[in-house]
Amino acid sequence: MLRSVVFFAVFILLSGCELLPVPNVKQPIQTQSNECVFVTSTDAISTSWLMKSDAPECKMSFWLDIWSTASIAPWRERKVLIEQLGQTPDSELHKYIMSQPIDTPYQVRLRAQNAFNSIRPYLQEDALSLFEQIAYMPSQQLLEYESAITILSQVNTRQAKRNEEQAQLLLEQEEKINQLLNLEASILEKNLER
Repeated sequence: MLRSVVFFAVFILLSGCELLPVPNVKQPIQTQSNECVFVTSTDAISTSWLMKSDAPECKMSFWLDIWSTASIAPWRERKVLIEQLGQTPDSELHKYIMSQPIDTPYQVRLRAQNAFNSIRPYLQEDALSLFEQIAYMPSQQLLEYESAITILSQVNTRQAKRNEEQAQLLLEQEEKINQLLNLEASILEKNLER
């Protein structure tokens, strides 16, 4: 009898688990190792610029090496490299990656986000999705945090200035009150002498 109850309880429990919705887990991006990062067909984009499929810049490993180099190089060195790059989509992606480390100034990172938006049509769908997840979205969030911190700093600075002004006003009023008290004391003293 006890076995039947336990069996029935386990059966109901397992049946109930099948009815629960499966959580929506985003599948990791699977990039083809032989697939180019950039669009290689004029059907996909209307431009004269196309990446050759045998170019080193076509491979994801090339960009991961750039990323690795950028992550350890100080901003001064990366800035010089960025200034030497051209305006082609691969150069823009190079600039973008070089602008991602945390020591990059806010304005440069903001410009890089806009530049990334301009090269989206040139990137293969898998590569675009990968760059969005590992760089664009975290960088966008960092920019939002930095903006919020800047605004809060400005508010705090104004508040501190206002507090200083209030403290100065209180000192001036305290001085006036002391003067009035001294005046009152001298008047009382003169009245007592009469």
